[in-house]
Amino acid sequence: MSIFNFYEEIKKGLEGSYFLYCQDPFMLQEAYSAFSAYIKDRGEELCLKVFDMSEKLPISHVIEALKTPVFFGNKGWIVIKEAQSVKLKDLATIAAEIDNSRVLFLYNKNPEREIFNTLKSVRQAHNEVRFISIELKENEVLAWIDLKAKNLGIELGEEAIQYLLELTEGEPGLIATELNKLAAAGIKKPSQEELKELVFAHLNYDTTDFINAIKKKDRVKALSILKSLKDDFPLAIGALNKIYSNSSDYKKAIPLLHEMDFRAKAYKDFLEPLLLKLLELKVR
Repeated sequence: MSIFNFYEEIKKGLEGSYFLYCQDPFMLQEAYSAFSAYIKDRGEELCLKVFDMSEKLPISHVIEALKTPVFFGNKGWIVIKEAQSVKLKDLATIAAEIDNSRVLFLYNKNPEREIFNTLKSVRQAHNEVRFISIELKENEVLAWIDLKAKNLGIELGEEAIQYLLELTEGEPGLIATELNKLAAAGIKKPSQEELKELVFAHLNYDTTDFINAIKKKDRVKALSILKSLKDDFPLAIGALNKIYSNSSDYKKAIPLLHEMDFRAKAYKDFLEPLLLKLLELKVR
């Protein structure tokens, strides 16, 4: 089984509860993203409760949620992230209480046989817990890349997919990152050179190259270099302020630069959307 089996379950309509397991946390996040989109499409957000068990939450919180009626008489969804942090006896308790709810277990390792046997012994016949390994199989990687790209509105030919696979060494998380960069840069049908630029550009560039990319409105290069500059990004703010100071759009640039400076210092993240807005402004 693989994540494609879970995709098929979503297409058919999710029934009962699911125990998804995988050693790659990225693939678990992919499955959860697909699940979240399914819930949103069905307008069931109000019927959803999420528990991250890595935060050492009391199991009583989960049990209470399982027993709490939801709106409109629908069965609610309970998501248990980091389910590998839950003791076996507590997993059994949860499984015994899912008659009026549906549970999505996200388990970040391969479960021991004892877990399969315990959950199977306590679940109700009418409320089956389905076990699905969502590891991405080697012979499914190309199809997964193609599907991921199409969902982002990107067209990749067979050669481009093979090249992306080679550049990223088949790492799903890295592949997804590069595809998201392409989508953010508005590149719908990338060439091999553009793919290479996105994956490797940041390895050989510095702040000066970043500023030059901004001046040239080169979104691909700017986004790529940004990844390596996050630790030193506050130093680049002054240079950015200088090049935009003579622009007719300077008043629009100021709040973006301030927000980028704050985020770079506080989070070192969430800079890409702001950079894309900045690139829409006039430099001179």
